[in-house]
Amino acid sequence: MGKAFQGKGLNKIAKYLLLQYIFEEENFVRVEFRTRGSNLQSQRALEKIGATREGLFRKYFVENGVYQDVIFYSILHTEWPDIKKTIFELN
Repeated sequence: MGKAFQGKGLNKIAKYLLLQYIFEEENFVRVEFRTRGSNLQSQRALEKIGATREGLFRKYFVENGVYQDVIFYSILHTEWPDIKKTIFELN
């Protein structure tokens, strides 16, 4: 996301709308997110919306000749009702 749009809550709104559609319209059971191990801002954002950290895949891919770790997160359809109620609370 461009710097002009950061810090305005757009990421959270976009994730909310995506999750609402996926769970309520498409009836998915699980949504998975991945982020680089070095991207602490993305990890915090996922944790703030209620995603569960499932694990670290070490040296998962190579970028510019450097191995990168990936962190996996998920939200299950059974968790969505509670997340939906609290996603916009300050935390």
